[in-house]
Amino acid sequence: MIRARGLTKRYGAQAVLDRVDLEVKSGERVALLGLNGAGKTTLIRCLLGLVPFEGRLEVAGFDVARRGRAVRERVGYVPQRVPWLDGSLAEMVEFFSHLRGIDQSAVEAQLDRLGFDYAAHRLKAVRALSGGMLQKTLLALALASRAPLLLLDEPTANLDPPARRDFLAALKEVGRDVTIVLASHRLSDVRALADRIVVLHRGKVAFDGGVSALEDCMERLWGLEDLLESILASAGELER
Repeated sequence: MIRARGLTKRYGAQAVLDRVDLEVKSGERVALLGLNGAGKTTLIRCLLGLVPFEGRLEVAGFDVARRGRAVRERVGYVPQRVPWLDGSLAEMVEFFSHLRGIDQSAVEAQLDRLGFDYAAHRLKAVRALSGGMLQKTLLALALASRAPLLLLDEPTANLDPPARRDFLAALKEVGRDVTIVLASHRLSDVRALADRIVVLHRGKVAFDGGVSALEDCMERLWGLEDLLESILASAGELER
């Protein structure tokens, strides 16, 4: 589903992504883990074809640099924050459904599956809805597009614990015909969803492996920063 070779993204002299090699198979649940500034969001922006980059990047067999529109037609995207829109929830759903060429009834069906009473909230102003409601709406729009790849950029960052739990539970119900890439800095989100972890640190892949490979280390450490330092220290010892 995803193949990156020598993927590099620079802002001035700083390489936010530094010669990243990465492959994601269809149906995988991959978590991009890392501190703020590690390159997670930049990688997602590259996958969406929103920024120029060096190296080669393919999504679903399409060259992102040359076929960006074809790539975006095959991607469902859930950002950290909902785009600020005036108007009602119904108008938001209508707008994004039209933009993606989705039947609104398919979006409403997905919302029902996510336990969201759309009929009860459709006329409410977008700004009056909770973060959990809005994130579920974005997820429903992404799933209704029937895209084979779902990209989620810190989707639970602004949710309270109950809303985060419900959102992750909804993701668990997504079929294996959809590949999921979740960018997060929350270990709890990763454990709940992913079967593979890719740790980014200073624009490089510091770790790529199964969740179980890190479980013992996670149990002994208090925070993500300690986890990353442990991984990098281990990599340094191997190099020596």
